[in-house]
Amino acid sequence: MHGRTAILAIVTLLSPCFFTTGHAQDSGLQEESQNWQGVLDAGAARLQLNFELKFEDGQWSGDLISADQGNVRIPISSIEIEGDEITIEAVSVFAKFIGTLNEDGSKITGRWNQGGNAFDFEIERVESFESAEHIETWLGTLVAGLQSFDFRIRMFKDSEGTISAKLDSFNEGLNGLPLDLDLSDEQFNFELKISAAQYEGTYNEDRSKISGKWIQGGGEYPLEFEKAELDARPAVNRPQHPEKPYPYDEDKVTYENTHDNITLGGTLTTPRGDGPFPAMVLISGSGPQDRDETIFEHKPFLVIADHLTRKGIAVLRFDDRGVGESTGNFATATSEDFARDVAAAVEFLAKHPKIDSTKLGLIGHSEGGLIAPMVATSGDGVALIVLLAGPGVDGGEITISQTRAMAEAAGADEAMLDAQEKMITGLMDRIRKSDDELTSEFIESLVDEMADQLPESDRDALDSAKAAMAQFGTPWFRFFVRHDPATTLKAVRCPVLAINGTKDLQVLADLNIDAIEAALRAADNPDFEVQKLADLNHLFQETSGPGLGTEYGQLEETFSPVALEAVSQWLLDRVGDN
Repeated sequence: MHGRTAILAIVTLLSPCFFTTGHAQDSGLQEESQNWQGVLDAGAARLQLNFELKFEDGQWSGDLISADQGNVRIPISSIEIEGDEITIEAVSVFAKFIGTLNEDGSKITGRWNQGGNAFDFEIERVESFESAEHIETWLGTLVAGLQSFDFRIRMFKDSEGTISAKLDSFNEGLNGLPLDLDLSDEQFNFELKISAAQYEGTYNEDRSKISGKWIQGGGEYPLEFEKAELDARPAVNRPQHPEKPYPYDEDKVTYENTHDNITLGGTLTTPRGDGPFPAMVLISGSGPQDRDETIFEHKPFLVIADHLTRKGIAVLRFDDRGVGESTGNFATATSEDFARDVAAAVEFLAKHPKIDSTKLGLIGHSEGGLIAPMVATSGDGVALIVLLAGPGVDGGEITISQTRAMAEAAGADEAMLDAQEKMITGLMDRIRKSDDELTSEFIESLVDEMADQLPESDRDALDSAKAAMAQFGTPWFRFFVRHDPATTLKAVRCPVLAINGTKDLQVLADLNIDAIEAALRAADNPDFEVQKLADLNHLFQETSGPGLGTEYGQLEETFSPVALEAVSQWLLDRVGDN
């Protein structure tokens, strides 16, 4: 499921969250907003981390800014102060810094802990964050077998004339990866330590192009960069995105989840006229999603809402808690919490004057397809549900199957696939059986325990694996692994449509659609339909490739018209005008 994967071994941008902070009078910190800066040496990477701290109303809050990853802002979830010991935590990236403030209040020295790894780390107070001048931009596309990657290199010069560079990989959603440069008048060479990759290139005569080869994993691939405007990005085309003016009404709305005391912000599209109209609530997949479920500049929920509203069905789509205009803490929430947000959306629509409260439904994508049955069985008010790549087996099986499928599609050898599957299976079994909180130390010990199963050549990947598996200890993941969707599906009595793409590598069609069908048959559900749509990936894009996530941004199609028609026709047969 997209969104819940570790982008880098050190810092991963996940989601905004609210602050629970300590008071300042217990320490030597001055009671004023301030900036701190340090370089984290994590072996394979050196990352500049900036801390923007604010002191308001007697409390500290702030953001962690990863300068080498596109200056992404990661909200600080807590700042605890006891004397001169400072603890700064960002739970959305599973990171904690524990340090001691020096006598004059200019430095904090301690240890950075993240994903089972710990590093010495020191930050210094600065007047402002220094920024280097952006001087050049280069664009190139790497083709490696069935995959291709759109790259951008941004070159910078600081006040002392030192040149640095950062790589953006648009197909992977990665920004600001630091490059170690080796430049000369003729050569443009660099190393991307985070990915154990190198590039050897040569300028052309007028220095408008660089021709060379990308070296990674024992393979060499030709790669050419062209000089571009400073703010240039690879061109993208999203022809399915609707353009205004729309032939229907669109309103920004807010509604309350009173159980959790949070406000959800969303967009309600309704056909023109007084109604009442049938209405659907869109439920996003895993990870912090905005109301359009934006990914790689695709907006699938915008496309779905536009399609259905033109057909006479109102649609509510909303920002996940802690995202956009919605309050709440995403990082500590589980699928049960998100289900309450959806239930609150149903209650909101049931009271809306233009909505027919007897024809309310849910459309859930990926994790949303797990949540929809939970809401449908928690009360009355849901007339039907649509599961788009929804899970039919528990999250442990999802993780095991998707890990193997994606590694196999990327070309991993059979021995590596078997060893990796054995390790992940062991981890999932332990998580299912353990009632204890899964700390990063416990997860690290499990990975080390399984390490002997890996070929010697793959041991170097363990540190990254530990960081990626840090998510395994979160409340969200523990619930995901232990929750059996079939149990909930057997209690669903309303009509159900479940569809999946045959090239979905994240929620495999055969495994999950078959399990959903078996559960609904066992429940004697009188009205359900399952479909496996050929050549569609996890985002329901038609693809001639294997279905890897690197294709998502390259494909112009946002959501298959075949899938859109399958959903709208099924809905209209049940809630349309008779």
